[in-house]
Amino acid sequence: MKYLHHKFAPVWNVTGFDQDDLQAYSQDQMLHETRRGLMTLCILISCILIAEAWFYFALLNDSTYLYTCLLLAGLGFHLGFSCLSISEIKPLHLMGMCILVVSGTAFVLLAQQSGSFSTLQFISIVMLFMVIPIIPWGLREGLIVAGLIYGTFTFSTWGMYSHFNAENLWTLQFIMLGSGIVSLVLVARNAAIRKADIKSRFELEQAHNRIMVLSNKDPLTGAWNRRFFAEQFEENLQNWNNAGVPYYFACLDIDDFKPLNDTYGHAYGDKVLKYLVYIINFLLGDQGVLIRMGGDEFVLVFRDHDPRHLFKQIFDKLQKRINEKTTERMTIGFSVGVINVDPAIDFKTSDLYRSADVALYQAKDGKGINKLPNVVIRSMGKAKDVENIAMQKGKFAPLAVQK
Repeated sequence: MKYLHHKFAPVWNVTGFDQDDLQAYSQDQMLHETRRGLMTLCILISCILIAEAWFYFALLNDSTYLYTCLLLAGLGFHLGFSCLSISEIKPLHLMGMCILVVSGTAFVLLAQQSGSFSTLQFISIVMLFMVIPIIPWGLREGLIVAGLIYGTFTFSTWGMYSHFNAENLWTLQFIMLGSGIVSLVLVARNAAIRKADIKSRFELEQAHNRIMVLSNKDPLTGAWNRRFFAEQFEENLQNWNNAGVPYYFACLDIDDFKPLNDTYGHAYGDKVLKYLVYIINFLLGDQGVLIRMGGDEFVLVFRDHDPRHLFKQIFDKLQKRINEKTTERMTIGFSVGVINVDPAIDFKTSDLYRSADVALYQAKDGKGINKLPNVVIRSMGKAKDVENIAMQKGKFAPLAVQK
């Protein structure tokens, strides 16, 4: 068995790949293909058995064959539709082996009862082997199921040698070996084609995902960009709402960024942006999303963080990093408009952005009055809050100002 595994490794197991991520991808792909293959196999075998039942009853008037074929057809239909509820590959393989081996056993018992194999039974045996490749299993499973069918017929018939004609037994052996070899060759070929197809699809999807990420990432800072915000962020926001946990939507803007660029150069301004993005992503972890809208303007969505504490941490770490990495010693301030979002209310991204932007302007109005950073936090628990905040732009007192 180890020799066979080594010799036929490329086709031994359809989901066997060296890469863990590729193997996980193949498991998902092959589950659907195996389910479809098993359903096709079961329905096909059931239809063949129904045709045989009609033949035996109409031409031979044999009720034993009729009942046996109809029972096997019923089993086939049952397994065919039961596989729709199976979510693992191995049970599907076992179900496929079950219908094939049980059908083979029934044919043997019918032959033992009559004492010989009819032409129709020989044809049925060939079909049992030839339908094996319909299920997309690897060579390992193909060998097992072919071996089970072959062993069932061989040991059952040769164990009762006196009941059968020697010519029938040798004909049966020839038919089983010939059809079995052809079937296994098809299984191996199909496995090789499927593995190559799965690998190609995986690499294509990976390349597509990389392209999508690159097109949605800001090349300077590595943060998500405005395109991501416009095309994909609505879906992300819906996931946050579905989680049912309150979260924060914030607009952040670096104070006096243009004079900073004009005084110290764009290279210095780029460093500040990179440091800011690195610090925010580090502090948010997997509990938030950062988007660069353009220039020095950012959008943050986060939860499980106290916004006052979070932005104070960002401010402190930014000053420390600038002082460590640059020769210019200065304080880089920023203003933030934060919206506390109730997930029970279905807010659109544009509504939240507009409200957070209004709060940002209020934060900027506090420059020079409050200690850095300037943070305004507002709550949105009703849909009409969006309109109210927009109407009060520049006129309301902030609910909370970072001190």
